[in-house]
Order: sequence, then C-alpha cells, then structure tokens
Amino acid sequence: MPRCHNCGNKLLTQTALCTVCAKNPAQLPGRTGKLLAQRYRILAKVGEGGFGVVYKAQDRLRGNKIVAIKEIDLSSLSTQEKIDVTDSYNREITLLSKLSHKSLPAIHDHFTDPEHWYVVMDYIRGKTLEEILQTTRGGRLPIKQALEIGMKLCDVLAYLHGQNPPVIFRDVKPSNVMLTRKGNLYLIDFGIARLYRRDKRRDTGPLGSPGYAAPEQYGIAQTTAQTDIYGLGATLQTLLSGKEPLDIRADGWPADCNLPERLQTLLDCMMERDLKRRPADVKDLKWDLKWVASTLPKSRWQVGMASFWKLVINIVPQTMMLLLLSLLFPLVAAATGFLASSFWIPCLLAMLVVFVGCCISPLLAVSGARPLERWAALWRRLPRALFLTLLPALLFYIFYDSLRPGNTFAWVEVLLIGSVCATLDMLLFSVSKRLFRLLKHLRNLSRAYPGRSRTSIPPQKMSQHM
Repeated sequence: MPRCHNCGNKLLTQTALCTVCAKNPAQLPGRTGKLLAQRYRILAKVGEGGFGVVYKAQDRLRGNKIVAIKEIDLSSLSTQEKIDVTDSYNREITLLSKLSHKSLPAIHDHFTDPEHWYVVMDYIRGKTLEEILQTTRGGRLPIKQALEIGMKLCDVLAYLHGQNPPVIFRDVKPSNVMLTRKGNLYLIDFGIARLYRRDKRRDTGPLGSPGYAAPEQYGIAQTTAQTDIYGLGATLQTLLSGKEPLDIRADGWPADCNLPERLQTLLDCMMERDLKRRPADVKDLKWDLKWVASTLPKSRWQVGMASFWKLVINIVPQTMMLLLLSLLFPLVAAATGFLASSFWIPCLLAMLVVFVGCCISPLLAVSGARPLERWAALWRRLPRALFLTLLPALLFYIFYDSLRPGNTFAWVEVLLIGSVCATLDMLLFSVSKRLFRLLKHLRNLSRAYPGRSRTSIPPQKMSQHM
C-alpha cells in the first residue's frame, strides 16, 4: 500500500488527500535530485511496494553508473511491521550477496539512516510480467512466449535449488519477474526467500502471495523446491489466461482460452495441493515444457522451411543422376561411334523395357492411392530404376566394341572395362543414397528453436509426473 511522502501514513488507492496531514500526495515534492550516502543521486521513482519505494539513481563513485535503490521507510511502521521488514531486508541482502546468476540482480551496497534502510542493486531496464500483461491485447501472452518464459524461470530456479543448502524463492509471481526488451529475464524481490532445512517440519510463519503461494506456505509443511514449482504453475496460468489463480479457481478458464491438453495436464500437475504429486525437480519440468512446446503448431516460416527441405531431399539425388546420365551417356556414345551403329536402337529398347519394368512395381504397390502419392512412390524408386537401366546399355556397348573392325581389346580386357563401368554405376547409385540420407539429416536439424536445436522429448518424460 502506498504511503504519504509527507507523514508516512498509509494511503488508500483512490484517495486524493492524506487523511492525517491533509496533503495531496501528487503535489508533494519527491526525492528526485537528492543525494544519498554522499554517493547516489536519485533520478526518478520507478516502483512502489508495501513498505518502500524503488528509485533509479546514479552512482557518482562508479562513473555515474545507473543503479536501482530500494528504500524502506521505517517511520510509520508498527512494531510487528518493523520486525517483518527487518527480516525481509536482512534475508534479501544475505541471499543475493552470495548468489551470482544472469537472471538475478546483483547487490552492490546497503546502508541506513535513522528512518530508512537502503539496498543498492542492478538497475534492470524492463517491465515486470504483470506490467506486460496490462499492456498486452487480451491481457495474456501467446502460448509459445509463455512457455519460453517458463523455461527461463526453470533455469534460474534450478540454480537456486542447487545451492547448499537450497534456496527456496517462495514468491514466484508475475510482479516478481522482469523481462527486458532483449528478452533477458530477471527474478526480483527475495524478501521472503529462505534456506531449506531438512530438520524443519514446517516454516516459521505463513508468507506468500494469495493464489501463487502453495498450501504448505500456510504452515501445513516446510516449503521445498516443489513450492516454487507451484508458484511457477500459477504464474504460467496467469500469463496464459490473463486471470489471477484465485479467479481461475472460482470461475474457471476463459471460454476463448484453448490450451493443448498436454499443457493443461502439466499445469494441473504443477499446482497439485499435495507437493509430492508435483514434478520433483525444475530441470525435469523444463524438459516437460520443451516437449509441450515441440507439439505446438509451427509458424509459417517453420512450415516453409520444412517444405523446402522436403523438396530438396526428394528432388536433388534423382535430378543429379538424370543430369549425369543425360550428359554422360550421349557423350560416350557419340565419341565411340555407338550412335552410328545399328546397336543403339535395340539398346534403347532394352533400356526402356528395364526402366518401365522397374517403375511398374512401385505403381502397383500404391494402385489405390491418390495420383500425388503414386508419383511420390515412383520418384523414390527412380535412382534404382536408373541404375538398372544402365546395365543393358553397358552390355550392348561392350558387345558393340568387341565386334568393331580393328578392335585390339581381348575379351578379358573388355570384361574388365565393363566391370569398371558397372562399379562406377554402382558407386554413383551409392553416392546418391548417401546424399539423400545427409539431406534428410539436415532437414531434421532444421527443426529447431531460434538460436538453439530442439531436442525431441518423449511423452513418457512428462507422464511420469501425471
């Protein structure tokens, strides 16, 4: 709840005047331009919470580097509120000063004065997910974008849970996640985070945000890594529906929000009341989210690329063989005088018989299919048909060469040359098959996320949690 800058009284959301000092909060001078600790010059107020304000400031000792300063006002707090704020302040400083991750803001300094406590940390140029939803059409994010955010949150939560002892964040929600224009994600506000203790049966006190806090955060049991998984599930629900988790529980999902069945099942699993029935680890959860993302309909660009690779794979090997044969066979025949002899007509007829015979078999196998499918089956058999068609051509040429006047080749040499030609033919066929496999492999590699390859995740990986 915001407070009056003049007297520190708590202000109602819609109030125009402070009920204690009768001042208009909007007309009161702020702290812009003031110097804190003889070092930090306040530039603007960028946020406000229950017990304090966040300022954008310049650090004069570090070349006017832009930093964020969280100010906690103690002047009008009750005794219990001061105890809560003190615990939150010390916890955030203690935890963040020991952690280092690309998705966590670093703490640079902390200091106090008689009425305020201050924490200096990285200034993040971005918006919280809550602010992004407020400015997004329909108040919700596309499924793919929400899943990408969920996977990034899995990465930073896996880092926290991997500490010794594990750090449980306990307050995963849209207002505690910031996203920059470049897509970098930050987890902010460690005010209620805690260290996991194996010997404790439950937490000291109930802390968390209604709807996003797991049942065990209200004194039922000790919070664990599954507690953050619950909060992550609630956050994804809000990103996908535009509604708060408590509203979804009361009124259900919006009628126009159609989620894939796999995703809906995973979200239900993440928000199970019994923490033992939730996914055991955020690393496994990330793979589950990846699997769901891999089943989403592809974008137009991905469909176009898949069609291009399919076309290349189906056309290139056969086209190469047709071009080689259309150039190689006439050149050899013309250079040796084969076309001027009477052998070329029966040779051509024999080649046609072999080629047609090889093509009839795949057509009969798909006789009941559509024309396009019959042509596809014929095209796949084309390399083998061309290879077999060359065999009668080689035999006729060897027979022609052996009967030419003045031929100095012995039958053994003719057979040797024929064997070499047959070997080259088989090699050409083998190379075309390997090229086909290579292109197929490249097509599989093209099915990837932007900037990274997408691993195919078996559905059994997700089903073990459901």
